[in-house]
Formats: sequence, structure tokens, C-alpha cells
Amino acid sequence: IEGYSDMVSTPDLWAIVLTLVTIPTIAVLWGAIKNKDKRAAYPLALFSVGVIGWSLSIALGLWIKNHELTRASVNFRNLFVDMTVFGWFYVAAEYTQRDWLKQPKYLLAIGLVPIFDQLLGWTNHLHHLMYTSQTRVTTEGILITAPGPYFWYIHAVWTYLFLALAGVLLLDELRGASGIYRKQCLTLLGGQAVGWTSSILWLTGVTAPNEYVDTV
Repeated sequence: IEGYSDMVSTPDLWAIVLTLVTIPTIAVLWGAIKNKDKRAAYPLALFSVGVIGWSLSIALGLWIKNHELTRASVNFRNLFVDMTVFGWFYVAAEYTQRDWLKQPKYLLAIGLVPIFDQLLGWTNHLHHLMYTSQTRVTTEGILITAPGPYFWYIHAVWTYLFLALAGVLLLDELRGASGIYRKQCLTLLGGQAVGWTSSILWLTGVTAPNEYVDTV
């Protein structure tokens, strides 16, 4: 349609794309709910909610041109990122039958960083540990964050550590798996590899498409 690009800004287009990509994840969530009695169904549902919320929170920040609401969307994004990582780790833990990892003491230990992510995110204006004072608002009203020391040394390390541990659990399971279980392991590892690779490439600035979307 002629003139369409003039009516819809780049951030709005990305917001639309991010909203649409939640559709297949909603299908995964529905499948996990329908098969709730099967192993790893609950963490898969948590993972799916995290992915959906992650995409929609970024889309919300791109659509809404209010500084405070955009900042809130960034904090919610971190919540959903943590939910995604937490859920995926427990998908791997349950699939590989590491049920001891579901003990309350381990759940609490793993959940400490997500709790601090929210505390420091909502109070960032007081200390700039999550995002530095270089965080800015573009002429389009989009909040562009500049990650601070806590983000890099705690949040990012926690994220990649538990993604790596999930991969280790799946690789260990793959060694003795055969038939359908081997194919399932390979599928899970393949999915993790794609997501992890894109995230690392974005973090290192190799393939970042623009400043509106992140994969951290």
C-alpha cells in the first residue's frame, strides 16, 4: 500500500512483528496445559508464558510513548526473561529426571537473582546498577537502556549460566538416549542453540537489527 511506511513507524512495525511471533508460543503453551500430567509440562508452560510476556513487554514499550510506562515495560521484560530462563532450566531438569532440583532450597537459590532483578529495576533511578545514566529516550519516545554493572555481572551471568546448565543436563541425557528420546533431546538442544546463538550475537553487536529489540 502506497504511503504505508509513512503511516507506520519502524518501532510500531517491530511491535507488530513481536506480537505476531507470540502465536506459535501460545500453541506451545496450550499444548503444555493440555498435557499437564506429563513430565516437564509445568516448566514448559512457565517458559512459554515467559517468551510471550517477553515479546509483548517489548512491543508495549515500542507502542506506548510514555516514559514511565516504557520504563515499567522494561522491568516487566526482565521479569519475563527470568521466567523464560527459569522455565527452560526446569524443562531440562524434569525431562532428565533431576527431581532433586525441585527442592525448595534450590528453587529459592535459583530464584534470588530474579527477585533482585525486580528490586533493582524498579529502584534503578536511585543507584543506576541495572541501567546506567546513559539510558535515554529517542525522538520517537522510545526508552533505550544502557546496561549497568548489575545487568552484566549478575543478570546476564545468571541467565547464561542456567541456560548452559540446561544444555549440560540435556547433553548428559543425550549420551544414553535412543529412539524417540534421542530425537526429543536433539530437538530441545537445537532449539536452545538457536536462541542462545542469536542472543550472544546480539550482545556482541554482530547481528543487532536495530536498537528497539533485544534478545538478552
